[in-house]
Order: sequence, then structure tokens, then C-alpha cells
Amino acid sequence: MQYKSKIRRDGEIPYIVKYRNIKYPRLEFRTGELVLVLPHNGHNPEEIIKKHRKWIEGKLKFISDHIGRSSKLKLKQRSVEELRSAVSEFVEEHAEMLCVNVNRIYIRKMKSKWASCSVRKNITINSLMRYLPDSLIRYIVYHEMAHIIERKHTRRFWRAIEREYKNYSEYEKDLFFYWFRLNRLPR
Repeated sequence: MQYKSKIRRDGEIPYIVKYRNIKYPRLEFRTGELVLVLPHNGHNPEEIIKKHRKWIEGKLKFISDHIGRSSKLKLKQRSVEELRSAVSEFVEEHAEMLCVNVNRIYIRKMKSKWASCSVRKNITINSLMRYLPDSLIRYIVYHEMAHIIERKHTRRFWRAIEREYKNYSEYEKDLFFYWFRLNRLPR
């Protein structure tokens, strides 16, 4: 069960607390807001903020420095069906390159990632990808299909990515900017 508190403030740091059935507390910045995910067993949010204040402030500065750039990004306008068609085309293209097959493609709203690949070789695509340029969609599809070969982000995985995308860190950075751009749009 998850409980969500109102926005709190510790000095100038706004944050949200969510309680989950987890063992250890964690800090997240998925949409640029600080979220403390805490176990139900009584961790004090203020103590966690105090302990990690330097890291939090650094992350907030990094995000605010980059929000300006993200607001200038051009968004592609395509329907979900057009996205599905593009993804299918890229899956076909990459299947030969990687020597893997994808079982099914799903498109749905996702809160925290662009896409995922299941152990059953199903790829789920975040519907927000319809706003991305084709080059980033192609990269994300390749990235997810590489997970069929290697489940985790190991050196072997990144070598597979690097074979086709030598500058994959640039793609990852661009996805970061688009994430903030798209997650700040009114829904």
C-alpha cells in the first residue's frame, strides 16, 4: 500500500513522502521533484533530507540548469497509431541487426521510463514517445531489444549498444531533456 503526503518543505527543499513496503529508504527525482520513498517502519523524512542535503542540492541545481534547455525542444506531433507504426518498423530493422525477436509491442502511459522489455520479449513503449524525434525512438527501441540479449545494464549490454550507437551517451542526455519537457506539460 502506498500513502502520499502533501508537499513538505525542509528549508527551501520541497519534497513528497511516499510510504511503501520496502526495506530501505530512497530518494527519487523522476520528474524533477524530490520524492522520499520510505518504508512504513518509521524513518524520519527530515533526518534523511539532512543526511543527503548536499546530494539533493546538487541534483536540484543540475535539474534547474537543464530545464531551460528542455523548454526549447521541438516536439514531434504524431498519433499513437503513428508511433506504433514507427516502433514496429524499428523493431523489424533491429531484429536482424541484433538477431533477436520481439514477441509483442504494447503502448501505454508510463510514469518513470521511456520503455521496458519483459523476459517474455514483450516491449512496452511509453505513449509520450510519440513526441520524440525518430532518431530517439529508434535508439530506445534498440536499447530495449538489447535487453533481450542482456537483461541488466552491464558492460556487455553497453557494448551491444555501442556497436550501433557510438555516441549513446548523447542519446541518453537528449532523452533526459525530453523527459523533463514532456513531464512538465499539462495532462
